[in-house]
Amino acid sequence: MADLTPIASWTAADVQHFARRAGFGLSPEAAAQLAAQAPGAAIDAWLDGTGLDVTLFANVLATRADPVAEPARSASTTPGSVNVPNEPGPHPYRVDPANAWRNNFSRSQAYLAFRMQYAPYAFGERMALFWHNLFATGWHKVNNAALMLQQYDVLRAHSLDRFDDLLVLVSLVQRFVFRRRETVIERRVRAAVPAAGAIGRMSLEIAA
Repeated sequence: MADLTPIASWTAADVQHFARRAGFGLSPEAAAQLAAQAPGAAIDAWLDGTGLDVTLFANVLATRADPVAEPARSASTTPGSVNVPNEPGPHPYRVDPANAWRNNFSRSQAYLAFRMQYAPYAFGERMALFWHNLFATGWHKVNNAALMLQQYDVLRAHSLDRFDDLLVLVSLVQRFVFRRRETVIERRVRAAVPAAGAIGRMSLEIAA
């Protein structure tokens, strides 16, 4: 049986172990600094995200996080379309709703990886990834980077909510935003219980 007795001190190795489980790891220097703090208070602050300065992270993310040049794009045949010139890096990740037309999956992955590596609230990013994996929304089902990131934003913002509340919220996102393809079984569930169709489909997705 695990020993749940509160600890009074911890080492840098303990901190790094905790950071890998509740975040995406820490540098040795950051682990040493956290090890000098009382474990209880340090863990509470890590989980709550209190006292974090996100100014630098937000500034970099909004201005220069992506070092890779955006290639030029030729205008489509749609009336009003214009050519988009090459944009050398660094620049912001062009994955916001205004750039949904780019639909760049690899840039969206890079954007999320940047957040996982550098966001001050590491536990929030870890929980967003956890829920994203649990609800299992696949790229091949959505094929829209902006909508994938929109769902990820919802999961990040509500990552510590009650599970039943989160389930209903994500079900609504799935139903009204993603409009993903339904299997034969899911269509039967929706036909049998129209009011709970979205929740039924999400439950099947989790169980799959």
